[in-house]
Amino acid sequence: MENQFVSGNWQRLKGKVRKLWGNITDDDLERTQGNIDEISGVIQRKYGVKKDEIKTELETMVGNLEISSEEKSTETLSAGAQGTEADRKEKLEKDKLERQKLHRIRQTDVDIF
Repeated sequence: MENQFVSGNWQRLKGKVRKLWGNITDDDLERTQGNIDEISGVIQRKYGVKKDEIKTELETMVGNLEISSEEKSTETLSAGAQGTEADRKEKLEKDKLERQKLHRIRQTDVDIF
């Protein structure tokens, strides 16, 4: 994955980061200029979570934003052209696992405080 985040989805990523890690400010994120390593460092300093865990979470967020953008570009295609039923089930399962992971991270944040 590229270390520098594509600016087209930057606003969306900032919103997701602030929603998940509420102590991160817009100024904190702007100073990182979309650099995933820098964002991970800011979150690590404020929350004490391992940088690798944060980076993995951010990469998942970025991947989901990219998937979302790709889905929007294919909205005009027929349902059959968008993918098979198995593909949709796989995506739903992946999303479910991501939500569970986010819940564990949030729970860890709550336990720390």
